[in-house]
Amino acid sequence: GEYTEIFQSINGCDSTVVLTLTVHPVYNHTDEVAICDGDTYEFGAQSLTTSGEYTEIFQSIDGCDSTVVLTLTVNVCLEICVNLKFNFGWNIFSSLNYPNPADMKTIFQPIIDRSSLVKIQDEMGSSLEDWGIFGGWQNNIGDIAPTEGYKIKVAFDDSLEICGLRVEFPFAIPLKEGWNIMGYPQTLAFDGMDIIQQLIDRATLLKVQDENGNAIEDWGIFGGWQNNIGDFVSGEGYKIKVNANDTLWIYESYPKSRAIIPELVATTHFKKVFDGNGVDHMNINLVGLQQNFAQAGDEIALFDGDICVGAITLLPHHLSLGGVSIPASASESGEMAGFTDGNEFSLILWNARQNQEYKLEPKIEEGPVRFKKHETTVLNLEKYATVRLNGLEISGLNNVKCYPNPFRDEVTVEINLLADSEVAVEVLNQLGQRVTYILTQKLLQEGKYQFIWDGRNDSNQKVSPGVYYLKINLNGTYLHEKIVLSK
Repeated sequence: GEYTEIFQSINGCDSTVVLTLTVHPVYNHTDEVAICDGDTYEFGAQSLTTSGEYTEIFQSIDGCDSTVVLTLTVNVCLEICVNLKFNFGWNIFSSLNYPNPADMKTIFQPIIDRSSLVKIQDEMGSSLEDWGIFGGWQNNIGDIAPTEGYKIKVAFDDSLEICGLRVEFPFAIPLKEGWNIMGYPQTLAFDGMDIIQQLIDRATLLKVQDENGNAIEDWGIFGGWQNNIGDFVSGEGYKIKVNANDTLWIYESYPKSRAIIPELVATTHFKKVFDGNGVDHMNINLVGLQQNFAQAGDEIALFDGDICVGAITLLPHHLSLGGVSIPASASESGEMAGFTDGNEFSLILWNARQNQEYKLEPKIEEGPVRFKKHETTVLNLEKYATVRLNGLEISGLNNVKCYPNPFRDEVTVEINLLADSEVAVEVLNQLGQRVTYILTQKLLQEGKYQFIWDGRNDSNQKVSPGVYYLKINLNGTYLHEKIVLSK
């Protein structure tokens, strides 16, 4: 306030003094801090390492004392590491921890330095990629988060270790309506159905896919919810589609896994046009598979025109269940061959004992009638329980051999025909485009034939080293053989 007082001067005269007094408050402040065991928190003059309540008096800028009361919690924080393994092409990964620093570019700098990394994308399409002369490597994702999964493309097989503080359970993963890419912040593998059952119970889950296109989805009257992924695995990410915003809770433990998914056997007859895991898969689910129609060891393939975009070897459990799911990989503009959205698909069975192909015409139960990324189509084969296989057979093919393979100068293509056949052989690149004809359409008599390709295109120019495919037309049915031209 303002105060007035009259004082007498030394000369005996009165002097009036007016005083303006300002009173600053004494601050009492409380604070809460959590640190990890082994860390030290500096609090005024105190160096704190144990949990408790501590008081310290600080001087304010006004010169007054202020009392601060600190509640310190010391947690047992465990740093865990995950070793991420990437196959050539596209993968989906996640981090099970909180790395420090969390910047995506900083974390992946080692594989950038090895010239392995091509691109990383999050579920929104933001990326970490090389802009070249327009700015070099640009990180538009920001920090890595254990709630998220990420798509990553590498130029060759590689691996990366990420270390950081583990998450606390239960751990919430927010999901928005539509497609998401979720993380899996667990050190242990658990049955995928146990993890996502909560979403099924709330009727919000539509579909889950792993990096190979294997899916967890509802087959309806043909078997209900089917888990073709098996266990969720540490370091992997998963595409997940829900019909409403929801939260998936990841718990510290689950029942012992019941998911026993027999290991798939690579096809030997059908050659998929892509290498690696593929990308943006569509699932073709075959139901009504009859044991008198096919046997273990037979192969079924999906084609977009002449391009094999997905194939599977039938195993005993497929026949006992009466169904099988075939993931088909989409094309990547100018980089990787696969199906094109909107194109028609065709289904071909290879009978291993007869070495014959059959074009199948199943009934479409539900789903798109043409290729569409991430979607599912259910095809019913029940009619083949009573109707004989129809369509064109490979009536004259005993075997096809390519040697040497890989080759440097030329490759020999040997075809053994058991009957007179119309034959054509052409070379395709990885995009399914014709490079050249080795043999134009010609009627050949029964017997063994050898053809030579010298690695040149239709313009007689030497083609670049890499992967190529032989497209063999035999009586209107096609075989595909992979060949490699080395440097």
